[in-house]
Amino acid sequence: MKISRIPLMILGFFVLMTGVDAVFIVLSSSSYPGTVTANPYQKGMGYNKVLQQARQQDDLGWKIHSKVINGAANKISYELTIKDKNNVPINDADITLQVVRPLDEKLDFSVQMQAIKNGLYKAAIVLPKSGQWELRCKISQHGHDLYHRERIVTQGSSK
Repeated sequence: MKISRIPLMILGFFVLMTGVDAVFIVLSSSSYPGTVTANPYQKGMGYNKVLQQARQQDDLGWKIHSKVINGAANKISYELTIKDKNNVPINDADITLQVVRPLDEKLDFSVQMQAIKNGLYKAAIVLPKSGQWELRCKISQHGHDLYHRERIVTQGSSK
């Protein structure tokens, strides 16, 4: 009596597929989760508030000019010049600069920008790694908030 190999081949195929799936599950669990933002549903529900803040920001008419000065070894100087709609420098704002690494939130940090003169604010920053960063400013003055963001790419040496 001869035993057919077909049932064993079918069983082997499913065992192989289960093993490959197990490897993919382990690899996906230990890699980047792909989450862009925490609580996306709640943030989506608050989008009308974001639109309202953008309209209020436009109504203020503040003008922002930013400048990034690259230094050595991932050191940068970030400058903001802020003026109101009458072109008068805004000198008494409180500015928090959030430095965000788009693909690695563990490297994110915040610094307080220092007022220099005539609406000029500066922050000296040492980036943990070279590459792409997003600079997010929250500018507060007398109950008004203004937001400014930009992306930069540094080419310094990585740690």
